[in-house]
Amino acid sequence: MLAPENASPIRPCHSPSQRLPLLVTAVYLIVAITAANAVYFTLRYSFGYGFGSFLGGPGDRFADLVKVALSFKSITWELTKTEAFSTWPTLYQDYLLRNPYGGTDSLNLGHLTHFHHPPLSQLLFTLCALVITATRDATVSLWIWFCVYFFGVALLSRCAFPSHERSAFSRQWTTFFLCLATYPAMLVFARGNYNSGFTSILISIFLVSCFAHRKIGLWSLLALALAVNIRPTALVFFAALPIAFGLRESGRKLVMLLLLSASIFVGSLLIEQRLYPDYTLSNFLDGLAIYKSLYIVGASGDGGNSSLWGLVKNGATITGMRAFYDFEELSRLLLAASFLLALLVMRVVFQSPQNAGAVSFALVCLYVLLAPVTAEYHLLVFVAPLIIVSQT
Repeated sequence: MLAPENASPIRPCHSPSQRLPLLVTAVYLIVAITAANAVYFTLRYSFGYGFGSFLGGPGDRFADLVKVALSFKSITWELTKTEAFSTWPTLYQDYLLRNPYGGTDSLNLGHLTHFHHPPLSQLLFTLCALVITATRDATVSLWIWFCVYFFGVALLSRCAFPSHERSAFSRQWTTFFLCLATYPAMLVFARGNYNSGFTSILISIFLVSCFAHRKIGLWSLLALALAVNIRPTALVFFAALPIAFGLRESGRKLVMLLLLSASIFVGSLLIEQRLYPDYTLSNFLDGLAIYKSLYIVGASGDGGNSSLWGLVKNGATITGMRAFYDFEELSRLLLAASFLLALLVMRVVFQSPQNAGAVSFALVCLYVLLAPVTAEYHLLVFVAPLIIVSQT
């Protein structure tokens, strides 16, 4: 997947007059798909087939942030003794009193825990738990994360379309729409999974810098290093550097990226161990093994999973073939499908190494499809190739 050292610079895909219409067309398409989802579920309910929604229901509202944060009982349990706790919504009270994400006791029993998160993600959840405890209000942490996410969207918009360019204002607001009002973005808000949403924004900043502007600085490398420490499968985007700049020119950038990623990993681990001593590398690996048994081998990760592994598992289940396969056989089938996908991506890269839109789209597809569990809010990362196509 690496471009030759003497590869010529990535060429523009479209003339300037085509840039804005392409992005606007993409927005119209996304709006149409989202509206079609809404119409489908409305008709489904109207004809008596039960209520449904393309978003998560109220019974799991903001679960990916509030529920996980409240699972740190050594930090949050004292909240049950406060007067403010009695005024909380019943759902949030239930998150604290009957939280499925256990600590070390659950780890020893092989039950679901919060230890499967890498150090930086774990640290962010711990900080949310501390904020909730200090303010005695779960909503504050949600607003803080929304502001961080909104700042990231503004940074992406400014990075992609500098204000001195013609029609920059329209394209910046289109970027805001993509990141705030489309289906993956609404899932980010409904589930409270700002970690994943912000990771997609960080990846998009890196890819836009790499393929649209052909200029990678410290801040762009830091964006990807943070993304990798929140979601390690973002390691696939390391390949963007040699593809865009060639092996020789990208060598120093790759070393800097590795050093930044390693520094963030070690620093996050040390800080997290001071705040929450139960989190260790050993507990992280044990928690990851439990997560694998429940979400990758088991069925907990099958719903809303956009990965290739989800397609293989759900396909085997729907067709009734699941009974004839075990995990190892399904894994071999996934390996074969992944190999074919990698060959397809390599063909795209080598046949059109100068086509920024095609190459960035291929890398994003690998990121989404090859992870064992890719919840649909991760689809927000597809904003990156859309911006690159409109920019180049």
